[in-house]
Amino acid sequence: MDNILKKMLAVEAEAEKIVQQATQEAEKIREQGRLQANEWSNKKQTQLAEEVENFLQRQLSQAENQRQQQLAAAEQQLQKRQQDFQAQISLRLPALRQALLGAES
Repeated sequence: MDNILKKMLAVEAEAEKIVQQATQEAEKIREQGRLQANEWSNKKQTQLAEEVENFLQRQLSQAENQRQQQLAAAEQQLQKRQQDFQAQISLRLPALRQALLGAES
């Protein structure tokens, strides 16, 4: 009977040892999973930040292109108005000279 009791105690001790090893292994697996999840999350956050940066750069580039086009169109319009004004002055200049010369006499 004493022998059976010793065997039962040995089996119980071995079972406790196995449970501890399994618990430790489960903890390692859980920690690895947590680390992998953190790594994946960091990687995805980096990717998202890069995508946002690229998107913002494209938007900024488009806005800059639009601004350049609008400035070019405004410049053309201003040049056209200047040419029209110059043409109007040129048409009236001879009459103005004549009036000024006539006023001096």
